[in-house]
Amino acid sequence: MIVYKKVNGRASDLRFVPDGYTLAEGEVELAGDALPALESLHDAAVLEADAKARHNSTVQHEMDMADMKAIRALLDGDTARIAAHKAAQAERRARLLK
Repeated sequence: MIVYKKVNGRASDLRFVPDGYTLAEGEVELAGDALPALESLHDAAVLEADAKARHNSTVQHEMDMADMKAIRALLDGDTARIAAHKAAQAERRARLLK
């Protein structure tokens, strides 16, 4: 028998238990004899929130890297690169933060 806990839509503590095991509060029983991927047991809302968090992290990293280019341009006094950076940053924000 396979059981796991589910709290706020997030599955955890996936494990085999002996037959006749009494489920504790918040535990769910699965049929079968092979452990599924834990992520497949999460609610759709949890998966969506995780995907959005990963996306936001990627966007933030991209913005940080672009900001470093602007700082280098400022230090070099390269006004053309600064203007190009501002335009690219505005486009990036509009595209990535829909």
